[in-house]
Amino acid sequence: MVAKQLCQNLSGRNSIIFTGPSITSLNLYQEFEKQEIYCCGLLSTRKSDCTGLPQCMLVNPESPQQRGQSRSMMRGNTSLISWYNKGHFRFLTNAYSPTKEGVIIKRKSGEIPCPLAVEAFAAHLSYICKYDDKYSK
Repeated sequence: MVAKQLCQNLSGRNSIIFTGPSITSLNLYQEFEKQEIYCCGLLSTRKSDCTGLPQCMLVNPESPQQRGQSRSMMRGNTSLISWYNKGHFRFLTNAYSPTKEGVIIKRKSGEIPCPLAVEAFAAHLSYICKYDDKYSK
């Protein structure tokens, strides 16, 4: 897998990598964590390997949610976070605590509360998209 090749020199360095939906998976994150490589990525039920993830977190809740609302489940050091911002976004991370808060700043609507993992992912989004475009075809 390309992600493993690109990250082979990060082992033991306490690094954090950010992944797009085509690479985000619980198995990969667990493998990287054993090498002290931590991860945060956007999860898609269509593009990601969702093996081992709780089904209840992969479906949208029936009750309407407000912008900035989130819910999470944790197993070991890995969290699955569902965050709402004009749509449901799911993140898998073993690099950030689901209880730590951050904000996304939007020009029109100002600050939107979010888990820190979401804020960190958004800060790295431009190069994540470039990687996904290059390697996921």
